[in-house]
Amino acid sequence: MGECADANGDVFVVSPVRTVSGEYSSPTTIYEFAHGGTEPVATLVEQGYGSACSVDPTTGNLAVPNSIDVDNPYQKDSGDVAVFSGARGNPKMYYSETLSHFTTCGYDDKGNLYLSVAVTGGYELASLGSGSSSAIEPLSLNANLYSSSAFAPSVQWDGQHMTVSSPAKKPRNSQNSGPINVYRLSISGSGATVIGTTALKDNPERHRGQSWIQGNTIVGVNYDDGRPYITVWPYPKGGAPTTKIKYKQELDSTLYGVTVSVAPSE
Repeated sequence: MGECADANGDVFVVSPVRTVSGEYSSPTTIYEFAHGGTEPVATLVEQGYGSACSVDPTTGNLAVPNSIDVDNPYQKDSGDVAVFSGARGNPKMYYSETLSHFTTCGYDDKGNLYLSVAVTGGYELASLGSGSSSAIEPLSLNANLYSSSAFAPSVQWDGQHMTVSSPAKKPRNSQNSGPINVYRLSISGSGATVIGTTALKDNPERHRGQSWIQGNTIVGVNYDDGRPYITVWPYPKGGAPTTKIKYKQELDSTLYGVTVSVAPSE
């Protein structure tokens, strides 16, 4: 459902259980791959229906938000956030009495975690401050966040600012997401203000899953004629993609999100 990479180039892949009927369920397994590896070097388990991940650059902690957790003590079947210390062992669970259905997440350079949260009619932002005693808090944003059938707002650190992505307008149907706006944010207290916007365009515009910002590029998944393409745009310029890599599989194959693993230095 989602991927992330750490400073060593290790990649984490979030994989909830899929039932015989095709529905996704808990628990969730997180597979860790070394840079360029094809077999997991470690696995982790969290109790909810995980959907994304992020690694804290200050501690190496791994955060996995989920949208459903039957063991949530405040709201049954509502989501929460699992944080694995050093990306190992059993997670510490963070709950909210008012927020649920967490989707994507991203750490900033100070170890603060930001999350997208599905709510009635759209999405909102939340934060989990650095430190084990912190609580999940709502974060007001001066922009509307939307989704489509296979796209939820991505929350990413771009090296200077926290960002969140969203279709520029509410999609008219489930197949077309429309152009994606990546909002650069200034965050103070319980508020987030958009200070810059990158528009990701293509033809057609059927963005799926999470994106990933790496230096002066942003990478995502876009569908064209039923096929998924790994699509690369300049960042923060945006506009039309500079590269499209076809996924050479059957038409009914799907890609959902992308991360970039940078080779560790020798």
